[in-house]
Amino acid sequence: APAPAPKPIADDPSGTIRLAEVHVTHDWVGHTVAALENASGARVAFLSRYGDGVVPDEDTVVQQGDLVHVIMRLDDAARVTEVFQAAPEVEV
Repeated sequence: APAPAPKPIADDPSGTIRLAEVHVTHDWVGHTVAALENASGARVAFLSRYGDGVVPDEDTVVQQGDLVHVIMRLDDAARVTEVFQAAPEVEV
C-alpha cells in the first residue's frame, strides 16, 4: 500500500512552507530526529508521543507510535515522504 500523503496542518502566507504530519516507517524507530532531518532536508518541528507534544533536539530518538510533524518546503513534500518511508541508510 502506498504511504499516506503528508497531512497538512498549516502553510505560510507565501505558500512555499508547510507544517505537516508525515508518516514515518517503523525502520526509523531507534534513529535520531537529526538523522531524519539530515536524510530528508525537512525540519522536525515536534513529535506527538503518547498524547503529549515533544519539541525534539538532535539527540531525540524516534519511538514506536510517534507522530512526526515537520516543516518543509512544499516543493519537497514528495521527497520528504519518500525518505520517511524508506529505511535509513545508516545503522543505529
